[in-house]
Amino acid sequence: MNTPPLQQTTEKRKPRLNSPFKSLMRIHWWMALAYLIVFCTGIFMVNLERGQFLRSEL
Repeated sequence: MNTPPLQQTTEKRKPRLNSPFKSLMRIHWWMALAYLIVFCTGIFMVNLERGQFLRSEL
């Protein structure tokens, strides 16, 4: 039996694994994580006293 052409095209068509949106969202989440780390580290660094190992005497 022959299948209709519409059904054949839907069976052959598969979603792309690496879509541009997926790549952009991956970059977005990595950048958000990096910002969060820098933000939390900054809060910790501000509370350090002068002359500590990670904070200079400037």
